[in-house]
Order: sequence, then C-alpha cells, then structure tokens
Amino acid sequence: MATRKSKAPTVEQAGQNLKAAAQGLRAAIANKAEELANAASARIADAKQSVVDQGASIKRKLSAATAKTEKKIKTVVKKAEKEVKADVKAVRKTASTKVAGIKKSAVQEVAAVKKAVKTTAAKVNKAADKKLTALKAPAAPAKKAVAKKAPAKKAAPAKAS
Repeated sequence: MATRKSKAPTVEQAGQNLKAAAQGLRAAIANKAEELANAASARIADAKQSVVDQGASIKRKLSAATAKTEKKIKTVVKKAEKEVKADVKAVRKTASTKVAGIKKSAVQEVAAVKKAVKTTAAKVNKAADKKLTALKAPAAPAKKAVAKKAPAKKAAPAKAS
C-alpha cells in the first residue's frame, strides 16, 4: 500500500522533520544505551579487578601469616627440645649421682660385712684353737676337794600348846 502524499508542503515537511527527529532519537537512545552498557561493563571490570586484587592481597597476607606462624612453631619446638634435652641431662646426672652413692654405700656395706665375717671367723678360730689345745694337753690331776662339814641343824623348840 502506497503512502499517501500530502498536498500541503508544510505537512510533508513536518512529517520529514518528525521522521528525522525519530531517527535522531533512536540513534541517541541507541548511543546512550551503548554508553550505559560500556560504563556498566567498565564498572563490572573494575569491580572484578578489585575483587581479584583483594583476593591476591588476602592470599599474600594469609601466606605471610602462615609463614610467620610456622616460624614461631619452629622456634617453640626448638625451645621445647632444648628444655627436654636439659631435663634429660639433669635426670641422667641426678641418676648417675644416686647410682654412684648407692654403689659407694653398697661397697661400704660389703666391706663392713667382710670385716664382721673376718672378726667372727677369728673369734671362732681362736675358740677352736683353745678347745684343741685343751684336748691335746694331758689331763692334770684333779685336786681333792676338801669336804666341809655342814653345820648341824638345831632342833626346833617345842611348841607349847
């Protein structure tokens, strides 16, 4: 269908002006939409980059904190190992001192027992030697025992009844 042409030039001119204005408006809207899309895209890219940067910063901070914590743990472990070694050394020293004391007292006790055994053995030998010499010696004549007379008992006085 063919468009109808107006016979009035001003109406035709107004129609063309409206058409041009509509095209200009469409172009302006399209340009504005494109500008908004580009601006939104740029903001999204900036936000994404910011998030990526923050994530990298957090990773760096976390790895630094982890390294610092591991270093502290190593120093604490070394300190604990030194303390344990010192404690073990002290215990060994104390134990060796106690063992030496026990050995010394045991040696003293053994010496005392040996001395007691020697003195007892000497006494037993001496007593045995006395008995042997007594048995080997000739019997000496026995002295006669002097018989004593027992005093005579006095008679009890008679009772008066």
